Amino acid sequence: MSFVSKQTANKSKVVFSIISQGNCIYAAMTRVAVASLRLSNPSLHLVVACDHETDIAIRRAGNPLIGEVDEWVVTNTPPGNAGFRSRFVKTRLRSLIEGSFLFLDSDIFVCGDLSEIFTLNADIAGARNHSRAKFNEQVAVQDLAMLVAMGWKFGTEVYVNSGVLYYNDTPGTYRFADEWHRRWMQSFARFEDHRDQPAMNFALHDTQPSLAVLPDRFNAQFKFTPGVAAGAVIWHYYASLNKPPHTSFERLANDLMHGAKLDKEKTASSLRSFILQNKTLNLKLPVKVLLKKLLPKATHNFCRKILYGKFYALRLETDGLLSPEHQPEFGVLIMAKDFLDSQVFPLNLPLAPDERKGWRGYPVFKGCTRNVNTLSCHVSALTHGNSPHPPHTHRDEEILLLLSGEADIILREDSAFGTEQRRRLKPGHGVYYPSQFSHTIVTISREPAQYFILRWTSPYHTKDKPLAFRQFDLNNSALPESGIAGFRMGLVLEGPTGCLRKLHCHTSTLSPGAGYAPHTDVNDVVIMLLAGEIETLGQRVSPHSIVFYPAGKPHGMRNPGTAPAHYVVFEFHGGEKRTPVMVEDRFTQLRSVCIEASTVCQLKCPSCPTASGIIANRFGSGFLTFDHFRRFIDENRSVSAVELSNWGEIFLNPQLKDILRYAYKKNVVLTAYNGVNLNHANEDVLDALVRYKFRSLSCSIDGDNQETYSTYRVNGNFDNVIKNIRTINAFKKKYKSPYPQLQWQYIAFGHNEHAINMARFMAMKLGMKFYLKLNWEGLYATAFSPVNEQHLIRRKTGLGVADRKEYEEKFGRHFAGANCHLLWIAPRINFDGKLLGCSINHWGDYGNVFEKGLSACLTGEKIEYARQMVQGRREAKEGIPCTDCEVYRTMKVRNAFVRPEELAIPQIEGRLMNFLRNRFSYPALISLRKALAAHFGK
Repeated sequence: MSFVSKQTANKSKVVFSIISQGNCIYAAMTRVAVASLRLSNPSLHLVVACDHETDIAIRRAGNPLIGEVDEWVVTNTPPGNAGFRSRFVKTRLRSLIEGSFLFLDSDIFVCGDLSEIFTLNADIAGARNHSRAKFNEQVAVQDLAMLVAMGWKFGTEVYVNSGVLYYNDTPGTYRFADEWHRRWMQSFARFEDHRDQPAMNFALHDTQPSLAVLPDRFNAQFKFTPGVAAGAVIWHYYASLNKPPHTSFERLANDLMHGAKLDKEKTASSLRSFILQNKTLNLKLPVKVLLKKLLPKATHNFCRKILYGKFYALRLETDGLLSPEHQPEFGVLIMAKDFLDSQVFPLNLPLAPDERKGWRGYPVFKGCTRNVNTLSCHVSALTHGNSPHPPHTHRDEEILLLLSGEADIILREDSAFGTEQRRRLKPGHGVYYPSQFSHTIVTISREPAQYFILRWTSPYHTKDKPLAFRQFDLNNSALPESGIAGFRMGLVLEGPTGCLRKLHCHTSTLSPGAGYAPHTDVNDVVIMLLAGEIETLGQRVSPHSIVFYPAGKPHGMRNPGTAPAHYVVFEFHGGEKRTPVMVEDRFTQLRSVCIEASTVCQLKCPSCPTASGIIANRFGSGFLTFDHFRRFIDENRSVSAVELSNWGEIFLNPQLKDILRYAYKKNVVLTAYNGVNLNHANEDVLDALVRYKFRSLSCSIDGDNQETYSTYRVNGNFDNVIKNIRTINAFKKKYKSPYPQLQWQYIAFGHNEHAINMARFMAMKLGMKFYLKLNWEGLYATAFSPVNEQHLIRRKTGLGVADRKEYEEKFGRHFAGANCHLLWIAPRINFDGKLLGCSINHWGDYGNVFEKGLSACLTGEKIEYARQMVQGRREAKEGIPCTDCEVYRTMKVRNAFVRPEELAIPQIEGRLMNFLRNRFSYPALISLRKALAAHFGK
C-alpha cells in the first residue's frame, strides 16, 4: 500500500473508493462529490482509495482528481473486472485508512454540515436502505435472494445502505469490517455478483458492533423515495453508465468526463445553487413539482415499482415450496480470493496418485501478489503411461520441476509426419513454459512421477525480448561461494518473460549453522527445499516443503541441522518496465455466447449455405454433444446466456433434451433468436423446452400456407410447424409458464409479399410476435425472388427500405454489419468448438474453445487483430477471416467501421438472477411480496 498525503492534524476524514480507467464517469462523479464537500464542509480531510491500475490510469490521463483531495491511498487488488475490484477496495477500507472516517459512494452530493456524524460514539453509523421506513421495503429482492441462498441471518429492524457508512476507530469496527470483506468474497465466489450489502448486513448481525442509524437526510436516496430529497444533507442519486445522464449531478459528471473544467466560477456557482435550492424546497409540494424543482430535466420515473413488484423474489424458507430437483445449484468461482502471505507448506512425498484416472493434483496455494495477478502452486502424482491432459496451451506461464520418477515432456506434434517432440526428465530436471506454449507430460517410469508446478499470469508484458522455452537440470548447477558465509548459489535461469520484468531461478546450499538475517525483497519468492532442513518464519522445514515470501514481507533463514540444506529459489519480479496488454476484463468475464447446436438441416432453402453444402464442406456437419456443452458451462462460470441456433436446425440434435436440462440446472438461459424451422420436433423435447424455461424461440415461417411457405423452405411442411407451435403453447398453459417467448420470423420475397398481413394475423392468434425480415439479396447466393411491391416492404419493415441494397444506400453500412459486434459481445462457436466470432463467418476460425478454453481464444492475437480491422485500426491481413467477408469489404469501401460507442456490453443477468426467474412466476412474486410483509410485520 502506498500513500500520497497532504494530511493536517485532527481533521475529520471522508473517504471515497474508486476504480477508474483515467477519465471515466466514476472519477468524474468523485470530483463532483469532492467539490460539493469543499463548499459545504471545507474543514474535512478528503481521501481517495484505489488500486494500482486506477492509480496508473489516473496519472496517465492527467486527471486533476489527485490534486483535489488531501490523501491518495493505493492498494493491491486481485485480478477481476472493475466492479469486483471496486467492491474489493471498498470492503477493505477499514484496514487501509487510519482513525475514524466517513465513507461515501461517488454518486453522492453533499449540501449540508456533516459534523454531527463525526460526534457519534457508535462503532458503525449508516442509513436505511432505499430511505424507506418499512423494513421489507428496505431489502432489495436481489439482496434477499443472496442472503437466503447463502444462509445468512440479518436484523429485522433496519437494513443498512452501504453508500454512506461511518467507521469509528474501535475494535468492534475492525471485527465488522474483516467479516464483511470475508463474507463478500464468499458470495462473489459463489454467484459472481458484485453486490456487497447482503454481506455487510450479515456482518452487522454476526459481529454485533454498536450501530447508529443515521436519519434519511444523511443518505437521501431520492430515486426510491423522492420525498427525502428536500432538506437532505447528502443526496444519493444512483448514477448509471447504461443510461443517458438524467439528474443535474449526472450531467455535471458527464461534462467533466468529456473534458469540462471544474473551475471556481461556473462550477462553484452551480454547486452553490444546488445547496441553496435544497434549503428552500418545500416538503408539502406535490412530488411532481418537487422533482421539477430538484431535477429540472429529469426523465427518470422515480416513483416506479423497484421492490418486489416487477422482476425478482425468493422464498425465505424452503418449507417444501420447491421440490428437490428444483433446488438451486451454484458453481464455485475459481479465482485468487486474497493476497498471498508468508507461509510454509509442508509436503510429504510420495503423494498417492488416482489409480483410476492415473493423475492427481495436490493444490498448495493460489492467490495474487503485487507482482502478478495470479500465482498458483500444486504438486502432481502421475502413473506410468498417463498424461494429465492432451498437449495444450494456456495464457499462464509455467515452471515444472520433476521430483521423483521419470517422465517425457511432449512439446508439440508435427501432424504432417505424425511425430512429436519428446524430452526426457529425471529427478532434478525442470522446464519453463512461456505463455501459449504447447506442452504435456507422460510418465515413463514404472513408479509414479511426482512433479512440482508453478503457474502465474499478469495483464502486463515486458518490452524486452522474453525468455523462450527452457529446460534445466538442478543437479548440474555450479554452486560458487556467495557473499554470505556458508552459503553457495548457482544460477539456473534468468530473464524477462511475457508477464514479468524478470524471472530468476537459482539453487542454493546452506551449511549447518549458517543463515542470513531477515530482510525484504521487491520481488515474490517461492522456495522448495530439496534436501536437509531450514528454519524460517518461526518453523522448522523438512525436505520437499514449499515456502512463499511475498514482496515487502521480511524473511530470514538458517540451517538448524547437521547436514547441508539444498533448495531451489524462484523469484518473480514485476515493476515499472511492464506495459499494459490491451485485454479487457469483459472478454474473460463474458456472459453471452452462441454455441451452434447443429449444422445439419433437413430443408433446402435456395439462398442458404447449409443447404448448398458450403457449411458441411468447410466446417463439417454435426451436433453439439452434451459432454462438450456440460464441460463448457462448468469451465466458464461467467457465461449465463447461450444462443443455440445459427446454421442448422437445433431440433435435429439428438441430445437437445439433455442440453436443455443441464442448462436449467446450472441457471444458464438458452435462446434460439437466429431461428429454427420447427418442422420436426419430438413432443418430449417440446415439453422440455417449456419445462426448462427455454427463453426465446424464433420460428422461420415465410408464408401463410403450404404453397407460399415451401417455395423458399423447400421440403418444409407448413402444417407440421403450426402443429408444433400449438403443442408448445399447450405445454406453456400446462406449466403456467411464459417461456419460450415465440416469434414468427417472415423473410419478405416477391412470391410471399402478398401474404404478410395474413401471416401477421396468424402469428397474433398463436401468441407470437411478428418480425418482417429483409431477404438475403445475394449475400450467400444469387438473389432469390426479389420483392415486387417495394413500397409495401418499405412500409411494413419500418426501415423505409425494400431490400439490403437500399438499406446500404440509405444508412451507409451493410445490413449485416451488426454481426461484427459479436466479436465482442456474443461470439459464435461452431458445434465442434471452433470459435467463428460472428454468425456470418463459415470459412475460418480463431481457435478451438473446447481445447484451448474460451478465455484463451477470446484474448488471442488473431481475434484481437480482427477486432482492430473492423474498427478501421488495422489493414486487412491474410489468414484473418474478416479479410474475406463481404460485410468487411463494404465497411472498408464506405469507411463505416465499428465505432467504440457501439460496443457497450449489454446488461445480461447472471446465474443467480436466472435462478430466480426460472423458479418463480409473476403471480408467485406478488404472493411472496405479501408473505414478506406479513413475516416482518410491517
